Amino acid sequence: MSAREGLKQLIFRATASTAGRRMLESAIRHDPSLAFESLGPIVNRPASFDTAPDQPERIEGFESLSFLFSSNPLNWGIALLMFDEASYLYGLARKLGQARGAEIGRWKGGSTFVLAAGLAPGSLLTSYDLHVKLTGEFDGKQLDASLQAALTRYGLADRVELLVGDSRIVEPPTMLDFVLIDGDHSYEGVKADYLHWRSALRPGGNLLFHDGAAPKPLQTCHPEVEQLVREITRDDGALFTRVGGAGSIVHFVKRSDGDGYAA
Repeated sequence: MSAREGLKQLIFRATASTAGRRMLESAIRHDPSLAFESLGPIVNRPASFDTAPDQPERIEGFESLSFLFSSNPLNWGIALLMFDEASYLYGLARKLGQARGAEIGRWKGGSTFVLAAGLAPGSLLTSYDLHVKLTGEFDGKQLDASLQAALTRYGLADRVELLVGDSRIVEPPTMLDFVLIDGDHSYEGVKADYLHWRSALRPGGNLLFHDGAAPKPLQTCHPEVEQLVREITRDDGALFTRVGGAGSIVHFVKRSDGDGYAA
């Protein structure tokens, strides 16, 4: 067995402990291809057209091809979305045509840009963020400036309104076509956003939660968001129908025959 093959076998066993994971990180930094060769077959076994989940009934565009790819946090870039999640949001935005929507939480603006790129001209996405400083590396004003410059560069600036404010107390626009909730992931925070924004959706409007479903390998899911999603599915069926999603994104549609909201 070569030294490289021996290291790969060691990596297979390393993920069982904290010390092993630290060693794994060091090894991958030294030789990034080890992650592909060693972890890929474990995480995605077996990957084939016979076994791949979420295969669409028909191919409608590039976003329909997301089932071909492995998508996990190791792929994170500007958008803190998995590939299948990003393609789902883009596909939904494109299908809506000219639409009005809201986004709760944007951070670097990856999901903002994905939605803006999918929306038709004349649409408006209003994005809310508190600019809570997560680390010393990121400054909310600078992130917004970079996002605004990119939107302008690609001709998307007129489709997006960037606001800094508390999504739980602002006055929501009405008759929205979609709301993406991806802000405060505590149970109290995400429920407050849900209660505050659900009446802003038009009948047939789309309500989406990020990090609200049990993930595939290496994907993220917040238990508090998942708890709220279960409660909506169980208790608010007269108001919202769960229609699908991708990755950790959960998608509800507001029923047209709902006549009120539970307290």
